[in-house]
Amino acid sequence: MAMVAPGLSWDWTTHQYAAREICSYAGCGGCLPDMLNGSIAPDRDFKDSVNHHCYDPSHECPNGDWVCPDRFDCPALEKSDEWLAKARQDLGCERFYDIGVASHYYLDSRVFWHQVTNEDGSACHARFETLVGDSIEKDFNAGACGINVTKADFLGHVAAFEGQLEPMDHTKEIIAGCVIALLVLVTAIRFRK
Repeated sequence: MAMVAPGLSWDWTTHQYAAREICSYAGCGGCLPDMLNGSIAPDRDFKDSVNHHCYDPSHECPNGDWVCPDRFDCPALEKSDEWLAKARQDLGCERFYDIGVASHYYLDSRVFWHQVTNEDGSACHARFETLVGDSIEKDFNAGACGINVTKADFLGHVAAFEGQLEPMDHTKEIIAGCVIALLVLVTAIRFRK
């Protein structure tokens, strides 16, 4: 079993599982590969682990071998909001790539190990994400170092993210397609003369 770097939160299997759930909700259809790629891009491509946490001293933080936050610092939600704003501007599969990226940051902000510091990276953080990733396709209650998550908890986080998605308005794409079709028709008529 390969250990995952402690800078991660949910593993790639878990992020991609969430992307498939979100794709089904949002109707991404043939853009699923783009959403899957987006869902792991922050770890695989951006490698910006400094943006994956969400420290909020108002959240419950049980005692343990970690440090609970004493100040608010949540770049993960800021990044999620940035990518959702980008998704509102983009068209086609690029929109779903953006949503996949946004989901990664959002879901990272919801996992306990990105809400505390100085945790044991291999015994707690990496073990937790491996257990969840290995169980994600079935019902589970997985945990490490006294912190547990169930499949229902995880799907609750996914549903909360889905609640942030605006209905997929394909009006721009339909209008663009009609304009292109009209231009092709006008060009064809001109050349026939």
